Order: sequence, then structure tokens, then C-alpha cells
Amino acid sequence: MSLLEGEVKRSGNPGGTPQTLIRDPKVRLQVHVQKQTKILEWLKTETYSSPDILALVVGLAHRQSLHKVLGTMQEQGVIRHAKVPVVGGHQTLWGITEHGQALAYDLSKNETPSAKIFEPGRISALRLRHILGLQKMKWQALQTGWSGWKNCDRGVQPHKRNEKFKHRPDVVTIDPAGRVVAIELELTFKTIKRYQQEVLPSHVREICLHHQYQHVLWVCASVEDTKRMKDLIIEATKRLRASDSLVMKQLDSYKQGAGGGAIFRVGSAEDWSKQWEGRGEE
Repeated sequence: MSLLEGEVKRSGNPGGTPQTLIRDPKVRLQVHVQKQTKILEWLKTETYSSPDILALVVGLAHRQSLHKVLGTMQEQGVIRHAKVPVVGGHQTLWGITEHGQALAYDLSKNETPSAKIFEPGRISALRLRHILGLQKMKWQALQTGWSGWKNCDRGVQPHKRNEKFKHRPDVVTIDPAGRVVAIELELTFKTIKRYQQEVLPSHVREICLHHQYQHVLWVCASVEDTKRMKDLIIEATKRLRASDSLVMKQLDSYKQGAGGGAIFRVGSAEDWSKQWEGRGEE
């Protein structure tokens, strides 16, 4: 990828220490460009992100250091920032421009530039927390050996023509053991009726009939919320069994063929990536 050649305006790191300061200007520039490349590669698919998440992406703990990198990229015209209204105030976001997308695509992989660019006026304040939450989870997944992260709102089509999704997960990804897992970031709860009539039947269909994934993991904001989420799923499955639903028969058959392990799991935002580590099946 050809990328972002440019001088760093100020040499050194005013807030650095003799141990952290990179004194060689060439090495310093190389590190600076590497950070720009990571940011552009992230925004190439995510379109926009928050400073906190971008700091994780490039491994910078100091806001001043991050702002320096972002400021340079904005001067080059590859990204821009804006403050978008959210409940209780504003959220600063940095997003990719047309010029940035043109630089981000890889000629050697026969890629074409994405048409998606940062448009602050089209961002939903109600969905922003959810979107940024999924971005943080994606970063966590990359650090813990997960792969193939695929957002299901991007180019995922129904199996039949003219069919509409009643429900679909937020993400489909692969855990370190090779299991394909559908992830739902559940920041707000649905009614038991919706879990019974839409959510669970949709997941069972994708698992048992279309073989799109093997497990479903609901991720909640806190440990307390995971307990509520488990109760909702348990009650929804009880109602499906009480109605002699074909959904539960399909799921039971699938579980038996898969060795009887847990198909559905619930985790918190802090521990979700470790749901299968060192735990017996529930």
C-alpha cells in the first residue's frame, strides 16, 4: 500500500521520557507513518471511529500523541473529524475521506476503493453507541486470536430472493478454536415475545438449515445485564418448548449431532472473548 509520506511537523515528544523518546528522525518518521497506515486500514472498513478506539488501534496511551498523528492525516486530506450530537452532549469522530479511500485500497489484491466515506450528518445518535461498541469488540477480538470479523449489516443478503431479514446478528466471526460464532451486542433488551418469535427462530434456522454459524453469543454491557439476558433467553426457549415448536426440535437435533454442547451463550463486554476458555459446557 502506498501511503502517507509526510514530515512530522514537530520533532520529538514533549511529554516523552529519555526511555520512550525516539531520537533518530528517520525512525521517528517511519513509526509515525506506520501509525497512519494502521488508522487508514481501520477506517477503510469502519468508515469512522472515536479517538479512544483509534488510540487502541495504534497503541497510543497519550491523547496528545494521537492528536498529532490524526492532525497530520487531516492536513493530508485522508481523514477529517467532526462532533456529532449524542444523548447528553457530543461525540468526536474521525472518519475517512474519498482521498483516504483511494489511498487505502490495495492494488496488489485487485481491490477497488470503497465508496463509503465519513458523512457526519448521516450518523444516527441512537446507533452510535452500538457501532462504537462493536468496533471496540473487533479490536479485542484481533488481540485474542479471533478472525474473519464480518459485520452482518454490510452486504449480507437473505438466502431467498425478495426475502427480508426478520432478524440477523451484528457480527459473524471465528473464535481461536475455529468455531463460527454469531455475535449480538445487546445494549438494550427486547421483549421475551420477540426473542421467542423472531430472534431464536432466526438463529436456529441459520445454524441448523443454512449452516452459517455454530454458536450465538449475546454480549451485554455489564455482568448484571448478562444475568437478565440469560433469563430472557431461558424464558423464550421455555415458551417455544411449551408450544411444541419445530424450532426447538431442530435445535435439539443439532445439539445432539454436535455432541450436546451449549449453542447459546451470554457474556459481558469485558469477558465475551473468553466464553469458551476453561469452561465446561452449560
